[in-house]
Amino acid sequence: GGPRAPPHWISPGQGLGGSLQFLPRPGGRRLQLSVEGGTQSGTLTSVFGALRGRLEPDCYVIVGAQRDSLGPGAAASGVGTALLLELARFFAAIGREGFQLRRTLLFVSWDGGEFGHLGATEWLE
Repeated sequence: GGPRAPPHWISPGQGLGGSLQFLPRPGGRRLQLSVEGGTQSGTLTSVFGALRGRLEPDCYVIVGAQRDSLGPGAAASGVGTALLLELARFFAAIGREGFQLRRTLLFVSWDGGEFGHLGATEWLE
């Protein structure tokens, strides 16, 4: 007897097909929600590149970004990845012109950010 869920609550492509409803009884505020989750094995991939330092090559400066997103909000990982790639492009260009780094600069793109930052955590460990 209550109102339908707002359209922006319904995730397209998630199998709900627009059938999600929030219909509280008049005067009632109880909601029963069932969530079925599961586990599934998968592969996480980290991609990295290095510009070797001249004076302290075994000391690292790490510039990284996650590149995955589970749903709307891909802008966050997209922006980080775009910045990472532009920084790598910039440092590679000045390196070709003779600029030398003191320490090794690592550019890392991590997967698994939406799953507890697993890609970054495992790579750094």
